[in-house]
Amino acid sequence: MITHAITPPPATLITDGKARFGVFSAPVMDPRLEGFRPQQRPNGRVFGYLRTKEWVGFGITHPQVYCGVMLQNTHYVASSTFYALLREENRLVEHTMGVPPFLVKIAVNAVKGRCSAVLPGHKITYEHDLPGRRRHLIDIDIKGCRRKPAVKGHLELVEDNRRIPPLVVCLPVVGDSCMYTHKAPLPVEGFLTVGDQRFDFDPARDLANLDEQKARYPYFTRWQWGTFTAYDKLGRLVSVNLADQMYDHQDYYNENCLWVDDKLLFYGGVTFDRDQDDPLKPCRITDASGDIDLLFTPQAAKHERHNLLVAGVNYFQACGVYTGSIALDDGSRLTVDKFFGVAERMKVRF
Repeated sequence: MITHAITPPPATLITDGKARFGVFSAPVMDPRLEGFRPQQRPNGRVFGYLRTKEWVGFGITHPQVYCGVMLQNTHYVASSTFYALLREENRLVEHTMGVPPFLVKIAVNAVKGRCSAVLPGHKITYEHDLPGRRRHLIDIDIKGCRRKPAVKGHLELVEDNRRIPPLVVCLPVVGDSCMYTHKAPLPVEGFLTVGDQRFDFDPARDLANLDEQKARYPYFTRWQWGTFTAYDKLGRLVSVNLADQMYDHQDYYNENCLWVDDKLLFYGGVTFDRDQDDPLKPCRITDASGDIDLLFTPQAAKHERHNLLVAGVNYFQACGVYTGSIALDDGSRLTVDKFFGVAERMKVRF
């Protein structure tokens, strides 16, 4: 377990070409990275725009379904993705559209603004309104095609930073780069239909996690990441975010944390011990101090492999259950008892 100084967020993340690294108490209102100027190479406005990658995604857990929603823009290609794991059938339904970047809009921040992908037969929008309703609103309307059922939904995700602190960090990345992320566990209400099945969400039972990110990664980038969000047997909201990422000095500079109700705890670097060729084999996640000892057992996985002229992706995300334990700051350990979540691996040129 490690300690960070949590400071108020700066008004803007980049000043005079330099990033403001740190851990912040609230989201940064202007986290745009286009003005970031690495010392190791010249940086023009166009180059900075093309090297910036940004996305906003949500993972949403229900006893009968787990769904992921992601809007992503790399500034030379963009994508809009919805997938649902129908847990009782262990069946994965996925709708993904790869489109030119101007067709996917990412808000400046996930505090107040709108993200959207409005495409023929495929519409996903987010409305971020933390100053007012303290909500993220997700609307989904996707037509069925071939063997893929239609999907519709309206979900309201509560982000109240007065009750549950967010994870907000700006971190140095190897190769003189940087990244910004804003993450939080969120109670969720609303409905989702997948084909003729309807799922109603109850915020006293159902939870989601937010992943907002803006990054200037190296051209060759890799990461491993895992998360779950659940209520434990004591009724506490517990959520974990763990990443083996290309951070400089990641024993300290990382995004590894655990929420227990209104408490946010930080941890050192982690290792994902998994079969890199088989995403359906169990994966153990540990740290050097013994604070984290988790076993992730996949139940289903989505796998993407693309090899384009200037870019390439080898990515999988597996859905499954976490077991094990995590050390708390009072010397006790949190028991992780089949909490449902995801773990992913990314290798990318972009």
